[in-house]
Amino acid sequence: MPRFRVDLHIHTLLSPCGELSMSPEVIVRRALAAGLDAIAVCDHNSTLQTPVVVEIGRREGLAVFYGAELTTREEAHLVALLPDAETAARLQAWIDAHIVRIPNRPDKLGDQMWVDEGELIAGEVPWYLNAPLGCSAEQTAAEVVRLGGLVVPAHVDRVANSLVGQLGFLPAHLPVAALEYNHPARYEALLHTHPNLRDYTAYTASDAHYPDAIGSNPAWLYAQNLTFGELRMAMAEEGGRRIVSTSTEP
Repeated sequence: MPRFRVDLHIHTLLSPCGELSMSPEVIVRRALAAGLDAIAVCDHNSTLQTPVVVEIGRREGLAVFYGAELTTREEAHLVALLPDAETAARLQAWIDAHIVRIPNRPDKLGDQMWVDEGELIAGEVPWYLNAPLGCSAEQTAAEVVRLGGLVVPAHVDRVANSLVGQLGFLPAHLPVAALEYNHPARYEALLHTHPNLRDYTAYTASDAHYPDAIGSNPAWLYAQNLTFGELRMAMAEEGGRRIVSTSTEP
């Protein structure tokens, strides 16, 4: 089975906590330099910058998955991975209808602009993207699944804004495709207190907000090719496909 090096959680300059240096071109260039075969763009509560990254990645030989890091009513972060641009646009419409609209203050909270391929400003989101959606984790996950996406609780090994950290547990009925963690040692410690997490597929991702972090915690994706269907099968561990941290399989 072919093996691909992937980082499935990267922010762009659109995220208020992302550095302005995280332009589409820089992201693609740094991902390729880090030896990555595929990435997922997961800005906070937005998919607006992703199409440009997808297009540049297509030209340069980097697969780019659509995604978003959604903040639930409990202020837990769920990564939504999506099959295509149409699905991303539908999720964006749902986000726009449900996000708590707190006016953004760039001087205090960070810039929230997206750019075109020439790195000229294409637009700016006026409300704070780190604000929660007015929907529970269960409602948010259900919508992602309804649209055909994959639900991955983000950075479960962290206390702040992780589903386990916010709720104290991982709801068994939540339609979780896999778990994401940032640091292997910290995740291993979490497994001692939450042994039920061993029942889930789990992989590392960087959650990169600045260029040097891209590819810093990659995963191996064992799949026939870099398509969303293969990614779905890998998270379900079907047909020999799987996804694991590179720290467990160098």
